[in-house]
Amino acid sequence: TAEQAEAWGGNPNAYVADEEEETYTARVSGELLLDELCNSLEKSTCVCVLDAVERRCAEATEARARGVQGWWRLREAALLAAGCVAEHLATLAKSEREGKGGKGNQGAAAPGGVTARVRALLDSLLAEDLQGSHSNPFLAGRALWGASRLLPLMSDAQADVFLQAACAGVRSSLAAPLRIGACRALVKLLPRVGQAAAAAQQAAGGPAPANPLAAAAAKLAPMLPSLYEGLIMLLNESSEETLHLVLETIRVVVKCDVGGGVVAQYLAQVAGPVLGVWEKHVADPLVGEDALGVLGALAAHTACLAPLAREVLPALVRVVSHPSGQPPLMVEGALDLLRLLATARKRRGGTSAPAGDAEVAAQLAVVREVYMAAGAPLMALINTSDDSSVQQSAQQLLCQLVRSGRSELLTWAGGPPEATVNALVGCAMRLLSGALGEAESALAGHLVLEMMSALPQESLAPHSAQLLGAVCQRLVRANMAPLVSGLLLVLSRGVHDTRGGAAAFVDHLA
Repeated sequence: TAEQAEAWGGNPNAYVADEEEETYTARVSGELLLDELCNSLEKSTCVCVLDAVERRCAEATEARARGVQGWWRLREAALLAAGCVAEHLATLAKSEREGKGGKGNQGAAAPGGVTARVRALLDSLLAEDLQGSHSNPFLAGRALWGASRLLPLMSDAQADVFLQAACAGVRSSLAAPLRIGACRALVKLLPRVGQAAAAAQQAAGGPAPANPLAAAAAKLAPMLPSLYEGLIMLLNESSEETLHLVLETIRVVVKCDVGGGVVAQYLAQVAGPVLGVWEKHVADPLVGEDALGVLGALAAHTACLAPLAREVLPALVRVVSHPSGQPPLMVEGALDLLRLLATARKRRGGTSAPAGDAEVAAQLAVVREVYMAAGAPLMALINTSDDSSVQQSAQQLLCQLVRSGRSELLTWAGGPPEATVNALVGCAMRLLSGALGEAESALAGHLVLEMMSALPQESLAPHSAQLLGAVCQRLVRANMAPLVSGLLLVLSRGVHDTRGGAAAFVDHLA
């Protein structure tokens, strides 16, 4: 309606809120009716919907030629109907292909079949709604939404063109419906384009990429700067209605940014607002997790890791140092985010970074930074807290620090290595002592196992008898599966110690 067009034109939050409103409007009722008809009479309903969509689109084109005001509303409603039955269309198209012995959806579509008709509709979206001189922002936004819904029937060539249109649609100067439609399309299109690029790479004899999303990087690279600028602007305008979609879009784009070279230039503009969203919505299972996912995607890029740590560490350490009085789940969230930063992903075995491996060295430097800033309050938290969720997050972080830091961790505090070993053993002994419940000490065995695996044998030797006795006593009384399995892993590791300590371990056990 004219009232909706005025309200939605510059307000993405109002547009998304009204689009996802669950009250029974005429549109919602129509969508439910189409879905019910497709469930009961899938083939005939899908064919009828396609007939109606093609007919209404032709009528809209004629109305536009005659200069009829609001001609685009007829086409927009037709595209909405096509998108609402997209899953059923994909199922019907698959049945048609299987009936003719075909496979996949990238070959030549049979004339008159569902796939051919949908692809013809998609071509018209590109020609008339996204690139034509008569483009309307509401119609263009609906076209991108429809493209994301009809993705399973789209050809690879069409996907590439829609990707370019979606990237262009994020620009901050455009109307809200178009920007929201662009985000919805990007979330679906980028994985699809990446998978197609990865398949083409394998078909040419190349290796399968570890991250299929990264395979889309070559096509996305020229558009990344403007894409980040538009998404940052949209994030700053977002309220609860749009945060989930915008954060999910940023996360997918960051994963496609191979090496993080482009996003590193926008890190402060991205990380600061996302951290603010995370702090505000940390207890929200949807938005809080989305924000954490963006920060995790940034941390996965070595180029972003150190600047990101400098951006977020002060706030996270304040939370861990003063856990009382924090909002619900804030302490656990801060510990989980610190664990993301402390993951030296490319480190494998050994006690030091391979010489010349700059990426591993950069990651290890951030692990050291996390330990230096948060190590002492973290161990104080383990030694004082009786909150099971806080304890589990704290134990996971300490395990990660030991796993990533290995023997270097013992020298980071600047004092004698024995002091750090004593602090770690003190944490383990509290968890093994029985003073805490099983849920609060669930990772006690895992912490001891990490210490045995990562630290020099001679550093732990003075504490071996004490730790082993505590492990055995705790195991006798334990019932909870995570606790029991961790303690058994400690015993198994000791018996099969390849560093020459198995005999001494058996003596202690005896």
